[in-house]
Amino acid sequence: MVSPTAGLLHFREVAGLPTPDGRRVRRGQLFRSDTPQFRNAAGARHLVDELGIRTVLDLRLQHEVEREGRGELAALPHRHLPSNSAT
Repeated sequence: MVSPTAGLLHFREVAGLPTPDGRRVRRGQLFRSDTPQFRNAAGARHLVDELGIRTVLDLRLQHEVEREGRGELAALPHRHLPSNSAT
C-alpha cells in the first residue's frame, strides 16, 4: 500500500512542539506539507481517512490560492492564514 503522504513535498508531523501554555502538540494532531492542493482524489482521501486530516490551514498568499486552488481537499474546512511576507 502506498503511503498517504507519498508525493507530498516536505510532509512531516509537528508533534512535540511547545504550545504557549507550556504543553506540547500531541501526535496525530498537526501535520505540515507543501502542495496538498495537487493531490488526486485517492491521495486526498488517504489523508482524510488514514491520517484524520479534518481542517486545512492554508499559509499561501492570496494570489497563490487563486492560481492553484484547493484541489481535492476543497471540501474540508479551510483557514486562510497568509504570510505577511511579500516573497
